[in-house]
Amino acid sequence: MIDGTDLPYADTTVSIERSKEEINRLLRKFGCRGIQWTWIDECEILRFIHEFESKGVKRGITFEINIPEISKRTGRGYDKKIVKNDRQAFRIVVHIIKAKLTAVETGVETFENEFR
Repeated sequence: MIDGTDLPYADTTVSIERSKEEINRLLRKFGCRGIQWTWIDECEILRFIHEFESKGVKRGITFEINIPEISKRTGRGYDKKIVKNDRQAFRIVVHIIKAKLTAVETGVETFENEFR
């Protein structure tokens, strides 16, 4: 688990559901389909298919993003605990996906290279 103390969005109040909705919207905007959220061994995984045309043939590639496990410290003294901060993890992933899609949209990178 990654210590999220010094990472952005540590104190976010945005719900996980709202972050997922935003990710789904972004991916659909770029023509992705088959968007799927899956749990495997307490790790959440995002999968989706991006379709593109290559040499006149329509193709689809499946991509997978593992949602990182980020921790935060709560309480003081003897009550201090380390707990998962899923809200922070999802906000970070939202912004990573936004940055990658912006790179694709502006022609800096191809979709396939950005998400491999």
